[in-house]
Amino acid sequence: LTNEISLEGDEGNDYVPGALYQLAIRSAEDTQHMLWASKGSLSGSDGQIACQERLSAWGQEATSRSIEWKAPSAGSGAVVLSLLAAEEYGPVSMYELTLHEGSKPVLVKRSHEF
Repeated sequence: LTNEISLEGDEGNDYVPGALYQLAIRSAEDTQHMLWASKGSLSGSDGQIACQERLSAWGQEATSRSIEWKAPSAGSGAVVLSLLAAEEYGPVSMYELTLHEGSKPVLVKRSHEF
């Protein structure tokens, strides 16, 4: 496990319009995280420093976090959840989770590290 973002909820983890989901973020090492949702809204986090409906950031390092995500209304289409992760002053990695309305999410993939 390097870094991971997953959608927790009903069996099958389908994205259902208007549903509330718990997002879990896990890292192998203590890490700072920032999460952005292209659609829907984020709320209620454990120790976040900023949450502006679609953006949440945590300044304290940790190996796991959770936050609620409310799926957008019907007809909104695909949603991308982007996770940035960094250990202290090390490289920043970016991960994406793409969800399609009414289908199962694609598992996490590393999209960029610098």
